[in-house]
Amino acid sequence: MSVNIEKQSDDQPRNLVTWQDAELLAAGHMRTLGFTDADLTESGADGGIDVQSRHAAAQVKFHATPTGAPEIQKLRGAAYDFDHQIFYSAGGYTPAAIAFAERAEVALFIIGPWSSIAAANAAAEKLLGGEIEREGGSGTPLPPMLLTLGLR
Repeated sequence: MSVNIEKQSDDQPRNLVTWQDAELLAAGHMRTLGFTDADLTESGADGGIDVQSRHAAAQVKFHATPTGAPEIQKLRGAAYDFDHQIFYSAGGYTPAAIAFAERAEVALFIIGPWSSIAAANAAAEKLLGGEIEREGGSGTPLPPMLLTLGLR
């Protein structure tokens, strides 16, 4: 399932250009997942967390190369006290990263072209399907089509 979050003023999906664009997209995506208080962390040393809410923390990598297991492990360690750990990567994931994330129940999402986001593992699919309790109770499942929303 893909979710398209960000739009330009002409109502067309926006292509991401910078890591800041990717972080804003991830924050908006987390809000659609039910983490309504998701927001960017302060600039600088974020301790491995780029976006956080009361119950979830996310790391965002806007690189062309696949994210490896060590990056997923760092997020798991940095966000140990959050109920949910979420990773967003523009370059996809190595097989070792996917295997570790499955064992550690870290949700993996791939940031695609034109602000699309797709689930990369079962934990991410659970979040998309509303199977996990979040702020305000369990979420409403997203429709099985491309969803387009505007960011603040």
